[in-house]
Amino acid sequence: MEATPGTSKASAGITLLSPSPPKKRKELSLGQLSLREKQAILNILLYLLGVAKSTVYRIIKEYKSTKTISTSKQCGGRPGMITLFDEATKNSIRRFLLFKRNSHFGQNIK
Repeated sequence: MEATPGTSKASAGITLLSPSPPKKRKELSLGQLSLREKQAILNILLYLLGVAKSTVYRIIKEYKSTKTISTSKQCGGRPGMITLFDEATKNSIRRFLLFKRNSHFGQNIK
């Protein structure tokens, strides 16, 4: 028996088919799920992502309308208390706290 490199399958009687086109992904229809199942999925997402429920609903609403999800550019929230004061006030508060920490103010000394 003689081994011949380069023997193709076509010469052995097997015909090769062209590759099939990639299959489209089917969209997940949440309409088939019960309300209890939808809430369970939502709670899992909330736990895994660590975001608020309103954020998840906003993302779902955006996806339904545009079929894409974009990154959020919202930087909201309440400003920190420290931003309310100017530098002179911040320095006076720091000096007062440093004084309280270094002094025996409020301790009973015998």
